[in-house]
Amino acid sequence: RKKKKRDTMAKILLDSARFYLNNLYSGDDRANPHLEYIAKRGLAPSTVKKFGLGASLDFDSLPKYLLGQGYAVEDLIDSGVVAKNDRGRLFDSQGGRLIFPIINAFDEVVGFGGRILQKGDYAKYKNTKETILFDKSKTLYNINLLKKLKRNQAIQNVIIVEGYMDTISLYQAGFKNVVASMGTSLTKEQARLIKRYTENVYISYDGDFAGQKADLRGLEILDGEHLKVLVVPMPDGLDPDDVAKQGKEAYQKCLDAAMPLVDYKLHAIERKYDLSRTDNKRAFVKEALQVVSETDSSAVREDLL
Repeated sequence: RKKKKRDTMAKILLDSARFYLNNLYSGDDRANPHLEYIAKRGLAPSTVKKFGLGASLDFDSLPKYLLGQGYAVEDLIDSGVVAKNDRGRLFDSQGGRLIFPIINAFDEVVGFGGRILQKGDYAKYKNTKETILFDKSKTLYNINLLKKLKRNQAIQNVIIVEGYMDTISLYQAGFKNVVASMGTSLTKEQARLIKRYTENVYISYDGDFAGQKADLRGLEILDGEHLKVLVVPMPDGLDPDDVAKQGKEAYQKCLDAAMPLVDYKLHAIERKYDLSRTDNKRAFVKEALQVVSETDSSAVREDLL
């Protein structure tokens, strides 16, 4: 029964992905904001097709279409693509958004990410809910194309970014070995998923990442799974998507400047302080020594000191 349920949900998600894709090029005026956004982000039609981007034009047409295909209301709600409001009305859970299908390593659509196109109080990006098909902590965006890449060539390293647009822009710029953690802290399951492809990982988060305390917990998890982690410093205020737009060489420069995790931690701490002031300098040294002391290798500790 569980397998039958899973298969039904996979069909619903695939039909929804096709429905959204058809919407995008339907000629309907309501798809214009979606197409304008794609053009503004500099995505080529071949890239849009490769990632299966689509458009939700309203809140009603998807539930109506899926019910017309003979699916049960319960299955539609369980799949995450349709939700029910307080008055019992069914609606598209990604209503009005630009749609990013989330596809697993077995080429199944398991969920959707949606980006809002009008300014509002809603979250800019929203994923469909977690289901028996979609567990965010065990999924990486673009893992399906990474698996295809592995069939054709050895993968030396994998670049991990935060979001959908970072992934798509880097892929278009020629970095096909890229996946996204979809805005969550990295998990052990995701680290193990990456390990099937390579042991070398570049973490390439947004430019303001270094200035923050930096969510290093996810990086520690990669380290704990014995993956070799290098952190890619981004120019201030820019994210990988912005740099990729400047061309392959611009992003390659960032990759070439990548540093080991412990060095990156020190770099992140240093940026919190004004080292021309004595009190700041002492505070930095105190915090930096704590990081150095946590290093396993005495040779690395010596070098950092």
